[in-house]
Amino acid sequence: MSCGNCSNRVAVQLRRIYNGATITAKRDISVALSGFSLSPVYPLTFLSARGAGEATVTSQTVTRLTNSDRSRVSLSLSYPVTVFYTDANGVRGRASAVINDDIDLLLVLPDTPYSFEVDYSFGAYIGNIADDGTLTASACRKLTVKVLTRFDAVICVSDCVEYPQASLTEDAVCNGLSDNT
Repeated sequence: MSCGNCSNRVAVQLRRIYNGATITAKRDISVALSGFSLSPVYPLTFLSARGAGEATVTSQTVTRLTNSDRSRVSLSLSYPVTVFYTDANGVRGRASAVINDDIDLLLVLPDTPYSFEVDYSFGAYIGNIADDGTLTASACRKLTVKVLTRFDAVICVSDCVEYPQASLTEDAVCNGLSDNT
């Protein structure tokens, strides 16, 4: 509950998801491993590769289609994954890999300035690691493409806020202890 009128205002810039799409598909990969958690003894047994977060958009091409409200959007991405393995001595370890990916889709885009953001989820449980540290695997990846626009919002702030009165529950509990009934 505010105590006063809306005499002060704060302007904030927010991001709005204008449009987007989700793509889930199987993908075969072959990537070099790096950043081993320990010096492994080869051969390595592949256990899994996993990752999730925000991908880096490394390049983008947008082509507006004639006689349509859609545009062809081609994005190149990269995102990190963690690879889990056991070495020849049975010691579990992990390494890093960077997946480079491309997607091509049709989206309705705004007339105002916009940007792309892509979230990813990646998992592989079938694959092998060669003696040169190259992972070859079949993976499932989910990419969520978001078309973001910015807008300004004005928020009223008042000088003070009144909080409602509260009664303590310990008073009721303690009062019961002093009764001799």
